[in-house]
Amino acid sequence: MSDLKPCDILFFSGGSALRGLSSELVKSPLNSTHIITVFDSGGSSREIRNKFSMPAVGDLRNRLISLSCSKEKWIISLMSYRLSKEESNNNLKKELENILKIPNEFIPLEKEDSSFRVIKKGLSYFLLKLSDGFNFKGASVGNLVLTAYYFLYSKNLYKAICTISTLLEVKHLVLPISEESVHLGVTLENNKVLLGQDVFSDKNKINHLDSSIKELFFTKSLERIEPIEVKVSLDVIREIKRARLICYPMGSFYSSILSNLLSDSVSESIKASKAIKVYIPNAYMDKEQLGLTLEDSINILLKSLTKNNLNIKPKEVLNFVLFDKKNLYMPLGQLKNIKNLEIEVIDRDLSKKSFLGSYDPKKLFSALKEFL
Repeated sequence: MSDLKPCDILFFSGGSALRGLSSELVKSPLNSTHIITVFDSGGSSREIRNKFSMPAVGDLRNRLISLSCSKEKWIISLMSYRLSKEESNNNLKKELENILKIPNEFIPLEKEDSSFRVIKKGLSYFLLKLSDGFNFKGASVGNLVLTAYYFLYSKNLYKAICTISTLLEVKHLVLPISEESVHLGVTLENNKVLLGQDVFSDKNKINHLDSSIKELFFTKSLERIEPIEVKVSLDVIREIKRARLICYPMGSFYSSILSNLLSDSVSESIKASKAIKVYIPNAYMDKEQLGLTLEDSINILLKSLTKNNLNIKPKEVLNFVLFDKKNLYMPLGQLKNIKNLEIEVIDRDLSKKSFLGSYDPKKLFSALKEFL
């Protein structure tokens, strides 16, 4: 990751929505940069964030695994492994300790190699220095290793990502949008306020969204609204300016896409970039887009990118909308209004023949390459 390769495509996203597309990127000679949110407050990320007051690492781990070129299946399996939610904490700690004794059910090695030593160093550090009072139920091993290296590198998330990227043989660049520990909040159209990404976005929780989202914001606290400006990594700004194609892809609309665009420095850098900019709306139901048409979604994206700044024209931050009409769950709205903004709307076959509700990764990647 230390080598500065050309940035052919830059994605703003969360961790899991681009899994299929990532598999195409792995096989391609093109270089991509992935700007990933670090604001998740649910699942095992919540325990890590509550305990250590740090950015969420789950989405970063997800994308790194998706982009892995490693032929060592045990590394992928172990870094993806999630501990039981039913076992006692003592038993879960013993399970982690046993993982460090090879060979075992995860690791077929008879002798330590460099990959095992990276994982061993991370897990050993977590168990020795960070485990006191930690709830291991449902914890991801990959998250624990990434968290350990965050502290081993004196709270430098970029260096921790570099280490895991090398371990997984990732050839593409994965960056956190920020290294600050903040959370997401939303105000709904009915003026209800929800704090925490898991409260308004977690698919495994009760849906608290009984009205459309009116505003997305950063908050320092989950207990009360504490607005905060988030400092974006200079590496992120550099990559935006270097990109040939900037993609706002499918994924949770507010928590994965728009959260990356909240900071003024991001929208200003996107405006300054000479890249082609394309939005790919969701083919599946996204509860964060409750009540929205495609036209509404495009206008909200534009508002997030322009911040109502008259010096930023819509066509400077968005050039194309790429979708498959037959595979779009939301109403279209009045797309002629979007075309009047000098934004081209492209409807083409991007779907799997046997399954609607998602895009065909090969077709989607082929369409993206045509913009380059």
